[in-house]
Amino acid sequence: MTFHNAEFPKIGETQEHAAPVLRRSLAEIVAEYDEKEAAIPEAIAAFSQAETAINVAACIGGAYGGQVFSRSPSLYERDVRLALLRSAWKHVYDRAIAYGSRE
Repeated sequence: MTFHNAEFPKIGETQEHAAPVLRRSLAEIVAEYDEKEAAIPEAIAAFSQAETAINVAACIGGAYGGQVFSRSPSLYERDVRLALLRSAWKHVYDRAIAYGSRE
């Protein structure tokens, strides 16, 4: 196993990545998509709270000590939804490629 960092193996070189892929129905994929899409606003709120917590953790008595992030983190719900939709379509496409020639 190749380690690029002392703590983490390279993606694709762990036992979990070597496991066979379970074939899922389109209904299961759509159900996962719907579940994740419904959770996006909550995930964005958690991200915002985490950003605030990091900024607060870097202050003493409310005195600003400087920029904590290398750039200001920003997150838009439409971008998260679009990434989820792209991921879903890519998953369906990859599934069709992987299993299309076997059926």
